[in-house]
Amino acid sequence: MKNSEMGTKLAAQPEQGRSAVKQGLWTAVLAAVPVGMMVMCIATSMNLKTVAAAPDDYVTKVQPIISAHCAGCHNPVRLRGGLDLTTKDGIMKGGEDGVVIVPGDVDKTLLLKLIKHQPPAGGPGAMPPGNRPALSADEIAVIEQWVKDGAVIPADAAPTAVPPPPARPAAAPAAAPPAN
Repeated sequence: MKNSEMGTKLAAQPEQGRSAVKQGLWTAVLAAVPVGMMVMCIATSMNLKTVAAAPDDYVTKVQPIISAHCAGCHNPVRLRGGLDLTTKDGIMKGGEDGVVIVPGDVDKTLLLKLIKHQPPAGGPGAMPPGNRPALSADEIAVIEQWVKDGAVIPADAAPTAVPPPPARPAAAPAAAPPAN
């Protein structure tokens, strides 16, 4: 039916018929509004996730933790386990045991298993090893959220600071020879 025919047909209908058509149009419009709002809400939530995964999170939250707990052993000079955690390339490359970060997948991220002291059988041990202090629950949560959000590292992020090696205890002064 052409537009002109439709207009003629509507004009020929009694007032009640035109009212029903108008009501039907409003019903269709109102039914479409929730769909549009849903699309807008989804888009907004995706935008919020993007904000949560800002590159600043790595520099301001994650990098200080890596510097304090990991970079002393996993840097370009020491490369324990073949792993350099001081640069984006090193982090994403992984080490002798393979990839340590799987962006967006906390269950496949080896680093999280190690810092939670739940190392896989036959793999590297819990980190940090030995008598070094473990990461706090809050520090682990920061790294876990960063991984969930895609492990974003800005391309221009400076390498993570490597802490100085621990000071060696000063040698005890030599004892004076016995007096004669």
